[in-house]
Amino acid sequence: MSSHTFNWVVDAQPSQFCLTRTHCIPKFSEILSELFDQAPGSNTFLLEIEDFNTALIDELCASCAKEAKKKHDAGRRRMWAKLPSYFGLPPWEELLRHDSK
Repeated sequence: MSSHTFNWVVDAQPSQFCLTRTHCIPKFSEILSELFDQAPGSNTFLLEIEDFNTALIDELCASCAKEAKKKHDAGRRRMWAKLPSYFGLPPWEELLRHDSK
């Protein structure tokens, strides 16, 4: 699951436009620690990045923060799309067809 939503922080790769790599790289570890300390085992993989304590994310440079938010959102969308499969259910399209009948 972390390979979807939190891939940006697990990989700890600064934006290609980052001018403060020595500052931003350690911040990724702090963010990862904070995220999993906040709510281990919860639905954090499905939440928008703004639903977390964003103080640490705000400590990244503007380029890294923007890239993190973009990657987090894309990963969250992938996570939501795959959610039914984690429970042995068919894809959303099929579930929604059944729901509308």
